[in-house]
Amino acid sequence: MKDGFIKLAAALPDIRVGDVEYNLASCIEEAKKYSARGAKIVAFPKLTLTSASCGDMFYNSAVTRAAESALLDFAKATASFDALFFIGLPTVLGACVYNCTALVKGGAVAALIAMSGDGCFSELFEDTEMVIGEKNVPLMRSAAIQLDYPRGLRIAVASDVGEACKNCGASVVVIPAAEAEGIGVSEMRRAAIKEEARRLSSAVIFANAGVGESGSESVCSGYSVIADALGNVACREPFSQEELSMSVDLEAAFYRSEGYPTTKCAKLSLKFEMTETALPYFSRTPFVPEDKDERAAACKTAFEIQAQGLAGRFERSYSKTMVLGISGGLDSTLALLVMARAADILRARGKDVDRSVISAITMPCFGTTQRTKSNAQRLAELLGARVRCIDIKEAVGVHFKDIGHDAEKYNVVYENAQARERTQVLMDVANAEGGIVVGTGDLSEAALGWATYNGDHMSMYGVNATVPKTLVRAIVENYASECGDKDVSAILRDILATPVSPELLPPKDGEIAQCTEGIVGPYELHDFFIYHFVREGCSPEKLLRMALSAFDGVYDEQTVRGWCKVFLRRFTTQQFKRSCTPDAPSVGIVSLSPRSAWRMPSDFSSALMTLDDKK
Repeated sequence: MKDGFIKLAAALPDIRVGDVEYNLASCIEEAKKYSARGAKIVAFPKLTLTSASCGDMFYNSAVTRAAESALLDFAKATASFDALFFIGLPTVLGACVYNCTALVKGGAVAALIAMSGDGCFSELFEDTEMVIGEKNVPLMRSAAIQLDYPRGLRIAVASDVGEACKNCGASVVVIPAAEAEGIGVSEMRRAAIKEEARRLSSAVIFANAGVGESGSESVCSGYSVIADALGNVACREPFSQEELSMSVDLEAAFYRSEGYPTTKCAKLSLKFEMTETALPYFSRTPFVPEDKDERAAACKTAFEIQAQGLAGRFERSYSKTMVLGISGGLDSTLALLVMARAADILRARGKDVDRSVISAITMPCFGTTQRTKSNAQRLAELLGARVRCIDIKEAVGVHFKDIGHDAEKYNVVYENAQARERTQVLMDVANAEGGIVVGTGDLSEAALGWATYNGDHMSMYGVNATVPKTLVRAIVENYASECGDKDVSAILRDILATPVSPELLPPKDGEIAQCTEGIVGPYELHDFFIYHFVREGCSPEKLLRMALSAFDGVYDEQTVRGWCKVFLRRFTTQQFKRSCTPDAPSVGIVSLSPRSAWRMPSDFSSALMTLDDKK
C-alpha cells in the first residue's frame, strides 16, 4: 500500500455445479495463492461457493445452508491473510433468496451485498442485517464500502459493467460475473471495462466464472479483466487457467476522479497492513505510445489538432501572414510543418492563400551554427514559405552598449538579450505584415520554465504549448517517414540528429556549445516527471520511485534523483512564466494552460516539493 499502490486479483477457482465442499476447497487454495503473491483485494466470480448456474436449486435449503457454512469456513481459513476477499453465495432472509457477494477479511464476514439484475433472485429494497454464524452482518444493496485504512479507499460492488457507472467515487469497482463466452465477446468486454475504468477514474476487477459452470445452455471461459484509471489492462484469456493480478495506483485514480459521490457508502472498520507493493509497469514515454501503429496515429492526431487550431486562429484574427522565427531546432521545425498544413487547410476551405503566407525568419546571432541555419532556411524554402534572414548581432551589440553590459560576459543578460531581440523582430514584422507570431515553445520547456520571459516565452498563438518534447520528436519523425519528399525528409532527419540547444553561446569549432539536456536534464526523464506529477499528483518520493522503476538500467539512482530534484524546483518556481502565456490548442491529456488546465499561484511554496537526500 506504500504510495497508493495496491495489487488486485481476479481469482478463478476450479468449481463444480452445486458441490459446495469442493468449491470451498478450491476457493481457499486461490485465496492462499493470491495472498502469497501480495494481492490485497481478491475478487471471485459470481456465486462461486455454489456456482452461478444452479437454477431453482438455489431455493433448496440444503444448498443455501451449505453455502453459508462454507462462507464461515472460508473466513476462518483466510483469517491470517492480509487481503480483502469478495466471494459470492446465495443467502436466505425470510422468504427471499439473494444473490450476495460477501466481504471477508481477518477471519470475519464484514458485510453482504445483495446484487441486482438476476431474475432467479429477490431484489433487496432497503439495507438490513442478517445472522451469519451467530453474528449480525450488514446486508446491503449494491453500495460502496469505505475502509479505515488506507484512508479514502472505497470499493464498490456492481452486477455488471453498466451498473458500475452508478458507483462513481469508488477507487475500486468489483464485478463478480458468470458471463458466457461467444465469438467476439471477450474483445467487447475488454473494451467496455477499460472505458468504464477510464470514465469512472477507478480500477475495475471483472472476475468471470470458468468452465466449471454448467454448459447446458452456454459455456463460461474464465475470461477476466483488471483495468485501471490510467488505461492499463490485464486479461486472463478465454479457457486459460493463468493467474490474473495487477498492481494499480489508487492515488492516481483518486487524483483524477471527478468527485461524484456514490449513491451509498458504508464505512467498515477494516484495515490493510502497510506493505511494499510491487510496482506496475510504467512506460518511459507516457506521452508517446510504444506501439508503432498507435504512435503514428497519435502523432497524426496531435499534428492535425495543432494545424486546425492555427488555421482557425488565423481566420478569426483576420491575419494576412503567419510569422515564425526558424532556428533549425525541433520546436521551430514542428511549428513550421504545422503552419504549412494550416495553410493547406485554409486553401481547402476556399481561402485565397497558399504556403507563401508563411513568413519564416532566421535571425543568426552569436551562437548560431551553420548547420542549424542552413537546415532552417532550406526546409522553409522546400515547404513553400517566404524566407528572410535578419542578422541581429549588431542590434544586440548596440543594446549591450545601451545597458552597459560587457559583450564578453556570457551570463543570463548575454543570452536573454538575444532571445528578446528575436521576439521584438518577429512582433514588429508581424505588425508590418498584418500577421500573427506563431510560438514554438513546447510543454516540456513550459514545465521547466526553460524560456526567456517576454522572449521566446511570448507569441500570439503557441502551437506547441501542449506538446511535450518527446512527442515533438515523435511527430517530426513520423512526418519525415510519411511526407513522401526525400529532400524534406533528409533535412528533418538531420534536425532530429542535432542536439537540442537555444544556441545563445558562441560555438566551439563551429559546433553547438550549449546543450539543453546537459543543463536541465534529459527530456525523456522530465516528460515522465511531467506526466505523473501533473496528471496524477504524485508526491516527490513517489515520483522518484516510479522513475527509478521505469528507467532501471538506463540511468542510475543518483542521476534520476538529481534530475527529479531539478524538475521539482524548476516546476514550482517557474509558474509566473506559465501564468501569462498565449492561447494554444490542447493536443493531449496534459496541459499547463493557466486558463483551462493548471491552476497554481506563482508564489506557491516549494517547501514540500523536495527530495530528502538521506532516503
